[in-house]
Amino acid sequence: MIVCVCTAMSACTVRQRIESGARTLGELARETVVMTDCGTCRATILEMLHDEERHANYQESQLTLIAQMGVENYLALQVGEAEEAK
Repeated sequence: MIVCVCTAMSACTVRQRIESGARTLGELARETVVMTDCGTCRATILEMLHDEERHANYQESQLTLIAQMGVENYLALQVGEAEEAK
């Protein structure tokens, strides 16, 4: 999917830059030249940044739970939640 029509920048390329450490619109603009013309892609790219931040926060919270509970208790909790969802 193309996110920046002006530069033909794909979502995949933008996502790779985010995964490589770009955390702001400015960093992405410098690294990929997105948002250098009309700016229509700004909202989409901002949402991609927010999605990555939410994902990182979720992973961090799960790692914290594992550290606090231990792997066995964490896994038991996950299995219990999966069975309740059935």
